[in-house]
Amino acid sequence: MKPDTDASGAAEVDRDRRRVRHFVALHLAAVGIIYAVAVTVGGGFAGPPMPPITVTMASPPAAPAKRAPAPALSAEQSFYAAVLPDWAHRFEIPAPWESR
Repeated sequence: MKPDTDASGAAEVDRDRRRVRHFVALHLAAVGIIYAVAVTVGGGFAGPPMPPITVTMASPPAAPAKRAPAPALSAEQSFYAAVLPDWAHRFEIPAPWESR
């Protein structure tokens, strides 16, 4: 006569489910405890600013001085202002608009 496998199999499945539930519950509790300790030690949800503000302003900052407008550039000058310096060029790779 064979032993009843359904009863022992069901008990084993219930035991495994209980173990998984305890495992998940303990891990969630551990994360919650770590979070609670961090909030308590850190001074709450909004801790002090980093770096700490050490100087308070007595008056609002002065308005910036007005600068003279920049002189108008000719078309040639504006073209050359956008050209990269020699050290930024990769001479081994020709530009697509150049014919060598």
